[in-house]
Amino acid sequence: YGNAENQSSQGNAFYSNLKSINEIEAELKGRRKDGLPLDEFKAEHPEYQLVARANLVERIVSKQRKIKSELIEKDAPRTEVKAVEDRITNLMTGFNKNVKELQQLQQAAR
Repeated sequence: YGNAENQSSQGNAFYSNLKSINEIEAELKGRRKDGLPLDEFKAEHPEYQLVARANLVERIVSKQRKIKSELIEKDAPRTEVKAVEDRITNLMTGFNKNVKELQQLQQAAR
C-alpha cells in the first residue's frame, strides 16, 4: 500500500490537467461555433492535441472506478482491488506524462 502518495499526487495532477484541457476544448468549440480563427489559439495552447485522449482516459478511469466500487462492494480480495487501483494510477500517470511532454515541447519552442 506504499504508493498511496503517488496515487494521490497523480490523481491531483490528472484532474488539474483534465480541467485545463476541458477548458481548452470548450474554448475551441466556442470559437468554432462563432466562426473565430483557431490557429493562433491552437499555437498558444498545444494541449488542444490531447482533447480526444483526455476524454478517452477520463471515460476509462471512470469505468475502472466503477469496477473498483463493485469489487469492494462484493468483498473481493484486496489484490483485485489493488490491481484496479494500479490501472487507474497508470492511466493517470501516462496522461500526465503526455501533458508534461507537450508543455516541455512548447517551452523549448519559445
